[in-house]
Amino acid sequence: MGFFGTGASFFADFSLIFQAVILGAFIVGWRRVLEKRIAEHQKIMTTAFVLNVVFVGSYMIKSLLSEGSTGFIGPDSVKDFIYLPTVIVHGIASLLAFTLAGLTVYYGYTRSVVKKRRIFPKPMQRTTHRIIGILTIGTWTLSFLTGISVYILLYVLYQ
Repeated sequence: MGFFGTGASFFADFSLIFQAVILGAFIVGWRRVLEKRIAEHQKIMTTAFVLNVVFVGSYMIKSLLSEGSTGFIGPDSVKDFIYLPTVIVHGIASLLAFTLAGLTVYYGYTRSVVKKRRIFPKPMQRTTHRIIGILTIGTWTLSFLTGISVYILLYVLYQ
């Protein structure tokens, strides 16, 4: 049993909190770039991406070696029309967000110019970095929200 008092495992509850922290870091990093605090933006986003890599790695190891998948025990109609579509959207959004985050970090580091200890992306690459970054935040938020929905369906509504 997890620490939220649901039927979820400790890892499921911890994962939920960890993902919220990572999303919060992405949002704070995004705010820093809007405030033109580029060095802080870079540090926060890099940290959030590394935390996300650690999370994905730990989640894959947990899924493959220990717990496996959790079965849905609710009604078949809810499973077919709500749960499975939500899981599919979550899986696709998670994979896409992870890939886009990697591209965003790549463009942020490899396509920038350093001037007097400050990092400024080259104009065209800055546009690419910005567009992919916006897509990443949106996709990551969708992944997070569908993940919460799956958690609620599995461990709150149908224990």
